[in-house]
Amino acid sequence: MKKQLLLILTLSILLALAACGTSSSNSISDDLVSAFIADSVTEVKITHIISGTESQWTVDGDELETLKNWILGLNYSMVPFEKGNSPGDEDGGEAYSFDMTDTDHPGFSYVINGPDRCYLLIDGNWYSVSNPSNPPVAEPQWETLTIEKVKELAKKGMPCHGAILNHIAIQTSVRGYISTSMK
Repeated sequence: MKKQLLLILTLSILLALAACGTSSSNSISDDLVSAFIADSVTEVKITHIISGTESQWTVDGDELETLKNWILGLNYSMVPFEKGNSPGDEDGGEAYSFDMTDTDHPGFSYVINGPDRCYLLIDGNWYSVSNPSNPPVAEPQWETLTIEKVKELAKKGMPCHGAILNHIAIQTSVRGYISTSMK
């Protein structure tokens, strides 16, 4: 009887210890992400790099709330990588960098190296994302200024930067020169 009681007690302790060791993959790092996009953060500067092309823009308001919800919805766990073999060292892929503007909060990055190979880089540590998705942000589409559009804006009294006007004038002159010299 004593052996059975001892066996049951030992198994109970082992099961309790095993249960303490398991937790959701985000439990430790939820606090990290919450700290990175704290309520005090009102604006995030985003840098998107793909195929060697870099774009930058800023989000705030509703877009920032959507970004917060997205990051908090990701499931991830810390993964150690040897120096030179991290997801950031791979060729190709896509990366988003999120920098908190006007705060002391450090930023974080989201690296996409394939549909099921996405990672977060938070405070120098890599986290593998088990439910990857693209960040809910879209690069702003920039309007191409033509000489006609600049004239229209000037008529409306819209301020135009002299460098833009000079650039458009030079492009127009060069195009005119090329088209007349080709005839």
